[in-house]
Amino acid sequence: MSQTTQHKFLKVLFLLIITTIWLPAIGQVPIDIDLNTKKYIGGVSDLSRAKYFNMHHTYISWELNENGYDAELLDNLGANYGRGFNGPGSGNPNTSGGKITAFPTASEGTTIGTNKLNGWDDNPTFYTRRTNEIVVTDHPKLGFLYNGDFNAGATYNSNYLQAAFSGSIPKYYEMLNEPFVHVSDFAPWNDRQLVINQMSDMWKTVADKIHQDIPGMQVGGYASAWPEMEDSNFNHWAERMQTFMDRAGSSMDFFSTHFYDGKNVTGTDQNRSGSNSEAIMDLIESYSYKKWGVVKPHLISEYGKTVKEWTKDANGNKDPKPYSESRDGEILKAVNAFLFQFLERPDRILKSIPFITAKSTFFYQSDNPNEYPYPWVVLRKDGNGGYTWTHLKKFFELWKDVSGERTKINSGDPDLVAHAFLNGTKAYVAVYNMETASKTINLNFLNNSAANINDVTLRRLFTDASGIPNLTTTTQALPGSLTLAGGETVVMVCNLSSAITPSGTINESNYYATNVLEPISANTTITYTINGVSTGTGNATLRLGLGRDHGLSLSPEVKVNGTTVTVPTDWMGYNQWNRNQFFGVIEIPFDANLLQSNNTITVKFTDGGGHVSSVILNTELDASSVNDLVSLENADTILSSQTSYSVDLVYTANGSKELVLEFWDGTTWLDSDVQTVSSGSGTQTLTVNLATAPAPGSNYVWKAQIRPVGSTWQDATDTDQINNVTVQNLVDAVSLENAATSMPSQTTYSVDMVYTANGSKELVLEFWDGTTWLDSDVQTVSSGSGTQTLTVNLATAPAPGSNYIWKAQIRPVGSTWQDATDTDQINNVTVTASNLVNNPGFETGDLTNWDTSWGTVTVVTNPKQGTYGVKITGAGSASQVITGLQSNTTYDLSAYAKIASGSSEVRLGVKDHGNPDQSTSITSTTYTQGSLSFTTGASSTSAKIYLYVPTTGDIAYGDEFDLKVASGSRNIQTSPNLEAIKIFPNPNYGKVNISLPEGWTTGKVQVININGQTVLEQQFDKNQSGVLTFELPGNSRSLYLLRISDSNNSYQKKLLIR
Repeated sequence: MSQTTQHKFLKVLFLLIITTIWLPAIGQVPIDIDLNTKKYIGGVSDLSRAKYFNMHHTYISWELNENGYDAELLDNLGANYGRGFNGPGSGNPNTSGGKITAFPTASEGTTIGTNKLNGWDDNPTFYTRRTNEIVVTDHPKLGFLYNGDFNAGATYNSNYLQAAFSGSIPKYYEMLNEPFVHVSDFAPWNDRQLVINQMSDMWKTVADKIHQDIPGMQVGGYASAWPEMEDSNFNHWAERMQTFMDRAGSSMDFFSTHFYDGKNVTGTDQNRSGSNSEAIMDLIESYSYKKWGVVKPHLISEYGKTVKEWTKDANGNKDPKPYSESRDGEILKAVNAFLFQFLERPDRILKSIPFITAKSTFFYQSDNPNEYPYPWVVLRKDGNGGYTWTHLKKFFELWKDVSGERTKINSGDPDLVAHAFLNGTKAYVAVYNMETASKTINLNFLNNSAANINDVTLRRLFTDASGIPNLTTTTQALPGSLTLAGGETVVMVCNLSSAITPSGTINESNYYATNVLEPISANTTITYTINGVSTGTGNATLRLGLGRDHGLSLSPEVKVNGTTVTVPTDWMGYNQWNRNQFFGVIEIPFDANLLQSNNTITVKFTDGGGHVSSVILNTELDASSVNDLVSLENADTILSSQTSYSVDLVYTANGSKELVLEFWDGTTWLDSDVQTVSSGSGTQTLTVNLATAPAPGSNYVWKAQIRPVGSTWQDATDTDQINNVTVQNLVDAVSLENAATSMPSQTTYSVDMVYTANGSKELVLEFWDGTTWLDSDVQTVSSGSGTQTLTVNLATAPAPGSNYIWKAQIRPVGSTWQDATDTDQINNVTVTASNLVNNPGFETGDLTNWDTSWGTVTVVTNPKQGTYGVKITGAGSASQVITGLQSNTTYDLSAYAKIASGSSEVRLGVKDHGNPDQSTSITSTTYTQGSLSFTTGASSTSAKIYLYVPTTGDIAYGDEFDLKVASGSRNIQTSPNLEAIKIFPNPNYGKVNISLPEGWTTGKVQVININGQTVLEQQFDKNQSGVLTFELPGNSRSLYLLRISDSNNSYQKKLLIR
């Protein structure tokens, strides 16, 4: 070798050595651990074992009493009780066919509950093991009564719970278990939404009663069995969780969900662990924040893996299978996958319960001659009259003693989820591999935090080539790297020479946009605003929830405050190839220096379809670098003249700080308030108290500051100010001017109520059927004028008619109708028949509810209106059976249809309705409406409607099917069209203009004050002037009733004169 060659060789060798020493091997993932830095997530650092390491079992059962099973699981391994079916339904004696028929009385609830307690306490370990850290629930058939008296049910439930659990009231009450997959137990599938609505309404009624009677008990639901939120273009979300949150959510303390890999009750066999469950939780949290301004927590009352075939045959009948070690392995992988995700939300999860039961002796009691065990037991029969442990015990062995305060840890791969905790002379580092393939990690201890580690006890839970789970435990020197098999969990117990006291702190926070389920259009920007964000040194991540068909882009253009950030092509878990579409969260890290207090995020795709389900901003910031922040974003800018005003200041404080609120009249200080807050972020109410009420005007100013404790305004670290604050002499007023007076029959109606509020007030919207109250909504508004949307949710859709009434009121917060300061009412509201066809315009994007077994029928983007329509190619039909019709009743059926060029006809028809078949032919090549009327037979309550192509080779399209009760079959009066009346300006300052539509002639205008006195009456002739003008005399600032009438019309409206 020449000297030059030798020199080159040595240089290359030197570089290879240096690279080997200083760079991780290709494909290895860095796990950075800093035991010297404590980590808080939403203010929580402690690892609560009662929150995470639980069994689906309670102290009421005897199943763990023998052979020291309870001591091993509960005392040695630190497992906790979690959940049981011991709710009020379990004691209801009024049953038939496995369903309750009535709710017991209030006194019976106490008696039944007391009897339950007297039976339970025969268990010798009842009092020694009793705890309030459990969830109580019931099967839907035992806890819900369709069309029942929910107030009676709430009283019974409350009395039962107080008596049965006297001495230790459970923390959590989940009224029903997985109710919405059981709706067909109560009504036909077509009525499923009515059942869901009623279940939600009962849940709210029960929650309100329990909060009144048992203040320490938290109530939530709906224990979703199959959270396939994205199904049918997110119709599943709208029908189920959104409905539950809309109807019952205001009274819920938590929202509960069941997360399973595999298939739970219904659905397909897929993985939910990873990005999919992240998207589900993010959507629930975001919608909670959108509705209430707070994120109500989760309670994960079941999770793991389930497969229908483990316990049932193809027909749904019980079919026990032999014990399988590999099945245990599948369950353990799923349980650990979900656990690592839930550990990332300690501030938003109240409790999580893996579906691991004790013995589940009920499973042996029938149709199980071979005594095969329930698949999820920790103890199974051993064939010799005793029991033996299953591999599921390894979950608790793996996590034995893991506890302490969270420390900083970061993973370089979303599929390698990592957590670290510090407890005295032990540190725990846990890593899970979400991938199916092996991955190697490099353990990088930062900030000299490995100096105190003597050695480690390495626990590894994995499955062998046969799928059988193995748990190994070895004590060794601290490794520099580890290779984890697919689905493997490693818990490394670091044995320290002395306890570590962390010197640093990082705070993880989540900030929510209020846009939820934004539809995606090609090359269209979706904009999100996230305000009140703390800034500093650290990490920032955008959590982007996406629901899109496979094949559509998952790499949008994303900008944070105008700067484009890179969207990764990897995310937690698998690529969801076997799901109908992708629904998951993509985590997008970006430079934390881009953050501002108020942030604008934009998302744009080059292709259309699907939704952005949620956008959440996550930050991990060094506590010492966080900038102080104060915001007046909650301050009212229109105030009534009074002597006291309160503002909820939004703040972030780096250490203990003073918040200051000041109220000024121009350059004149009027009053201020000072409050001290601890380090962190939140809201604080400050109040200014004035010597006299301020005069009306628009020169007032709000000022806020945050500053060191005991300092002055000159030391403020952040300030905020709002100029041109208006003070008015406001008069409470409420108007239903935006309320519809003719509406289709449905279960939800919303009204944008116009109001003026003198101070914080409640607005109330009520819907009545004559003298019968149907539902109401109450919303609190701040001082000032505006509109507020209120929504009534009805148990059932109202029958067509014109006797309905809207009622509205404004009143002091927390008062009743008797204290109303103003009201409004609209009589003779008409409810028209609703469309009885399900999926009438195919806007689900599929053929849901339609029978297409004859011919080639597809959904296409060739509609009459909307996005989708139906296409029939060749001889065939699309048909639907409509149930719930009235016998001897005439119905009108219509649809739009067209034929392709060269085709002959398509027929719209009806059959199987108790009378001869009817149809009509459509031969146009452009969409044409076909219609017919038919009458049901004397005993017929259903009909089959269809669109039919009779000729092979023909092609036809259809859309917008409509079926309603014929107008001659109901008595509906049409209200006069008053929408064209214009009154301007309103509110005004004394001079009023009225523009009347066609149809008005000679009449009069009356203005009546709040005392009922007519202060103005003026005749008018519509034929002489299109606009009427009048002026109120003198100082007329007040609220009036304006009446306009002629020989054919009458109209009234509230009028505010300022």
